[in-house]
Amino acid sequence: MNPRLLDATHRRLTVGIALGVSVVGFEALGISTAMPAAARELGGVALYGWAFTALMLGNLIGIVLASGDADEHGPYRAYAVAISALLIGLALGTAAQNMPTLVASRFVAGTGAGAVMLLNWTLIGRVYPESIRSKMLAVGSAAWVIPGLVGPAASGWIADHLTWRYVFGALIPPLVLVAWLLLPPSHRLGRPDAPAPQPSGQPFWDADRATRSLAAIGISGGAALALGGFGSERWSVLIAMVGVGVFAMGIGGRTLFPAGTWRATSGLPAVVATYALLFAAFTGIESFLPLALSELRGMSSTLSGVILTCGTTTWAVGSWLQARNPKRWADPKWRMVATATFALGLSSMVALTFTRVPAVVTYAGWATAALGMGLAFSSVSEATFRMVDHHRVGLASGATQLAGALAGALVTGFVGAVLDAGKSRAAGFRTGFLICAGLAAVAFVAGRAVPPIGADRSDAAPGHNAAT
Repeated sequence: MNPRLLDATHRRLTVGIALGVSVVGFEALGISTAMPAAARELGGVALYGWAFTALMLGNLIGIVLASGDADEHGPYRAYAVAISALLIGLALGTAAQNMPTLVASRFVAGTGAGAVMLLNWTLIGRVYPESIRSKMLAVGSAAWVIPGLVGPAASGWIADHLTWRYVFGALIPPLVLVAWLLLPPSHRLGRPDAPAPQPSGQPFWDADRATRSLAAIGISGGAALALGGFGSERWSVLIAMVGVGVFAMGIGGRTLFPAGTWRATSGLPAVVATYALLFAAFTGIESFLPLALSELRGMSSTLSGVILTCGTTTWAVGSWLQARNPKRWADPKWRMVATATFALGLSSMVALTFTRVPAVVTYAGWATAALGMGLAFSSVSEATFRMVDHHRVGLASGATQLAGALAGALVTGFVGAVLDAGKSRAAGFRTGFLICAGLAAVAFVAGRAVPPIGADRSDAAPGHNAAT
């Protein structure tokens, strides 16, 4: 019998993973909408930005710790810790009486959320056969659509008419259901069979958990320094903080990313680099699109939400198209078509900064960019699983997601700094959007080194078989 997403073997995992993605999506998108009300009530507007920075830093650490633990011991223990951290973070946020506590809750929740998303990927790579793996990735994209459609509006209404605390607390029951769905099968899955490790000469493959933990702290601290530096008005402080931050991230990155990542060397390094570039380019515009629509075109939050919904929907459509024929979109030529579509759509967003250009161009451009993103992103994501053996899925997935989260945070922070430093808002948005379009063009080049199906693991880990 051909495997199916909802057959007896996969049904519980499919539902659990999809619900887990939706909970994390609501946690990211819905709570973000409620944060202004929370900051005003707690009198902590000055710490508002740190609520988002703390979430990002927690994501980075959660991804690294969960990836190593899942490979060594199986996903059960890591899932239990990750879901517990997310529950504690939500509970702390619900009960917070001051802004520092709320910021701390975002860090704890971010650690759990990053780990949950990484472990979802690990389960997909280990459990789902290649014939339905792309379909499961498409399910994950669709599960993110629901928070994108209703999360911001629902949480905004709750914060305005009830209390922002309910936005945090409402996610606790479905998260308990996720634990009930995923913990038993992940416990039965156990530890992946692995051959005796052989030194490869690369820190990424050989480092122990303690070394990875230190690298995660270094890369998170470096990112925090760089993001803080972007907001400084003094050039000396900016250069010093960004310089030290980049150095710390470079040291940590030697352990947490495969050698050759930022040169997009063929194989897993190219997968990680392309994923990061695609994610950073998309996130860099998506984060500021509602603000640009409001300030440059006078659009209401409702109309801005319509545009974001268009992008969320076409991303899901792109993911489903890729899932219907994964071999086609794994072919470098077709992947380049998808990436070019993405880059073209992002480039058209610059038209938003010219008031004489009709606003409908923005709708069409964002929908086109998201369609290309769904096609290219899903193809690159699926390639991660083809780069490594089962006992290294967590490590490879962790590197890919970590690179995306790090690049997305840095690009978003940089675009925000460009916007604040610009002499006019239109010029600031224009520069930021062009930077993101340029990253999409670089992703087009890097993506050429992602191998097609059938030639996937030749360069996975020089010196030994695949990722051992």
